[in-house]
Amino acid sequence: MFDQPNDLFHFYGYSGNVVVGQKVYVNSTGTKGGSSKFTKQKEWIGPGIFFRESMLKKGKVIPMPDINDKLPERAPSPGETKRCVSSAEDMIDFAVSMLGRNIDILTTKNVNGSKQSIMIGSIEGINGGKVTDAVSCHQLLFPYLLYYCHLVPKARVYQVDILDPNSKAKINNGVAICQMNTLGWNPTYEAFLALGSAPGQIEVCHWIFQNDLTWTVVD
Repeated sequence: MFDQPNDLFHFYGYSGNVVVGQKVYVNSTGTKGGSSKFTKQKEWIGPGIFFRESMLKKGKVIPMPDINDKLPERAPSPGETKRCVSSAEDMIDFAVSMLGRNIDILTTKNVNGSKQSIMIGSIEGINGGKVTDAVSCHQLLFPYLLYYCHLVPKARVYQVDILDPNSKAKINNGVAICQMNTLGWNPTYEAFLALGSAPGQIEVCHWIFQNDLTWTVVD
């Protein structure tokens, strides 16, 4: 799948070397693979890719990134557990092994609002808005259906009505996840550049993209 053992696929800008605008991988020599564009760190971080939890306020207008399906692959953060699964049964087994049997599954309804300003509508904090563990699963491009699943420790998950800022009409129902413990993260991670902070000083939130799934604990 990769040209070299150290090749990394980047998603949500997860890399200390590049900021990703489209699907791209950078190999261990620092050269890019594939035909997708890439830019050097700090030159471009797409608007709305990362945001603070305080931005999830009803009536607030914020930029939405491109939430079309993306390809993830990166080294695990502290506390993460990862697995690639090829069936719904395997995905459920992984989620249950990480979270227990009392779980629910969430996903963003569609891609409406991508790459434009949106208005935040009604917000529901999953599991009563408590900080808890979650499992996120991302669809991979492969000759057969494959999902990359990973435990997201110490997170808050929200279901959010996404509105057109002009008409105030509901155009989407989005899922946002805020990772509350960033202490062990790489200080060059693009979220800190985008939000002007450092590991352990802030939480980092992002939207769940098209075809991605998030499993959460149910009270």
